[in-house]
Amino acid sequence: MTSKASVTNLALVCSTVVMSLLLIIVAIITREFGDNPTVSSSAAEVAMIFLFFGVYSLAWTPLATLYPVEVLSYSMRANGISFFSAVCYATAFLNTFAIPYAMNWSAWGFYLITSFWNLLVEVPIMYFYFPATENKTLEEIDIIFEGVRHTDTTMTVRDILQGGKHAEAGVKVVEEED
Repeated sequence: MTSKASVTNLALVCSTVVMSLLLIIVAIITREFGDNPTVSSSAAEVAMIFLFFGVYSLAWTPLATLYPVEVLSYSMRANGISFFSAVCYATAFLNTFAIPYAMNWSAWGFYLITSFWNLLVEVPIMYFYFPATENKTLEEIDIIFEGVRHTDTTMTVRDILQGGKHAEAGVKVVEEED
């Protein structure tokens, strides 16, 4: 179990819950008005999908790239990001061909299955098992996961920027001139 007070974790969990609720609303609208749509039902469905992608863009788009970099150890970072990208692209490829069949089977059912999967499987995993990474450098996160520091110095970026213990040792922060 990890720290659950992480801003990153809460952003992922809250955005996933909101997206799932929006998908449930889309499922209800599709179920009720799918065979006989009205202008209002169509507008409501488009609005829910627009909000869904707005929430996705605010949380998942940036964090899907940043979070794996933070939690992978120094020695695994390049391979891990490559594997993560390959899985994302393979999943997107599969979804391109599978989702039309699922939508033909039952559009509203597909939305419900997706939303309940998110709520019952993904949210608990993110909440309980995604480690907190706020206010830590990549080196500090590396120590958490591997227990090894991959640099010889004890100086951190935070020390330099705050003018801390290594500032008097000759390390100076150079301000850019405009």
